[in-house]
Amino acid sequence: MKEDTTAKFRNPEEDVGKAEAEIRQLAGVMGCRVVAGRDGEVLEIHVVSSEERHPKQIIRDIETVLLASMGVRIDHKKVSVARYPGPRPAPSGSAETRERAGARLRFLRLQINLTPDGGEVEVALGRERFQGFGRARFTLSSDPARAVVEAALQGIAQFLREGSFQIGHVQRAQIGSHEAVFVQVDHVQSGRSIPLLGSALVSRDPNLAALLAALDAVNRTIGRLEPATGTEFVAGPEPSSS
Repeated sequence: MKEDTTAKFRNPEEDVGKAEAEIRQLAGVMGCRVVAGRDGEVLEIHVVSSEERHPKQIIRDIETVLLASMGVRIDHKKVSVARYPGPRPAPSGSAETRERAGARLRFLRLQINLTPDGGEVEVALGRERFQGFGRARFTLSSDPARAVVEAALQGIAQFLREGSFQIGHVQRAQIGSHEAVFVQVDHVQSGRSIPLLGSALVSRDPNLAALLAALDAVNRTIGRLEPATGTEFVAGPEPSSS
């Protein structure tokens, strides 16, 4: 008997999460969000990927995995892939300039797992051979973007020998024809608190923009701070597979 395939989820509340989990397992995928209508129709699939694979390859993989694992046939036109660049070559200049540039943290992964009462955010950050992880939860009445920043600051703390970064405000605003996210954090050290501000334009996902804005805020300062370790490490909990 021929298998019945459709562009709709049978149980949208559960199947959206399952689809996102399947897509996140694909090579090159760093984050994703699946949008479905009340009737279960797949409306949009947004993916953030590394530059190691072409978007067309990732889209084909998404079509295949959803069809094979869930029996859902999607239109490739509903899938958008945003490529996030890897680390850039070290800039020329003084040794101090190169050292500070290498000390900047970069985004590795953002994962949001939805639950009936909200969800959990998992963030992975990197600097050269080092990695840090953070997790935070949000409720149906709270802002997921703030939880993203909280998780990011957990990961950032693993790179510091002393001092800390504490969350202040997360705000979305319209700048001309563009939407942006502004993140204010406080750098606390030796009894002093210095406010820092970062920003990022919203491309497709405001939660990813919040994470990039948090990094924009701290990266101006973190290069001047003494690192927590001089050896390679992987800190924090392993990312969940759910």
